[in-house]
Amino acid sequence: MIVPRVGALVLLVGLGFGLANFIQLVYVVAAEGYTSWLAVLGFLAPLGTAAVASAVLVLRRRTLGVRLLPLLVGLTVVTAAITFFAWPPVGRFLDDYERAALARGVTVPQYRQEQGWSEERYVEQRTKDVRSQGVVGAVFGVVFYAVLVRARAPRRASGPPRTT
Repeated sequence: MIVPRVGALVLLVGLGFGLANFIQLVYVVAAEGYTSWLAVLGFLAPLGTAAVASAVLVLRRRTLGVRLLPLLVGLTVVTAAITFFAWPPVGRFLDDYERAALARGVTVPQYRQEQGWSEERYVEQRTKDVRSQGVVGAVFGVVFYAVLVRARAPRRASGPPRTT
């Protein structure tokens, strides 16, 4: 029973990193007066709730945590597609992030300046990274979690019970 619990801990750590990244983006957007982060927060809430609930239930050795896997995987795939293609509400939020970051002023790292990157290019790359690396990380993390949890989950016996 240790393998599913390790998966749950890995998922919770991954969620923590994702949340930290999201909070940084929200801070920039909200500080400049944009409200698109509210729609994204509402959009991401079901996925976050399902992920945390499943992981906590698996840590507590409750079978409901395993039963939440199809919901969690489905929500992750839908969220990943919407994020990758920058469809609403994520697309608007990322556009607002780019405008807000440029309005606040961006410090392009020295090595990027030496490569000729402008502030605009640096911010655009940041949103591309959120769309691509964030999506890959989320999908990989949830699939990894699902594999670990399902690998050691108790299986139901098929057929009538055996008599001795």
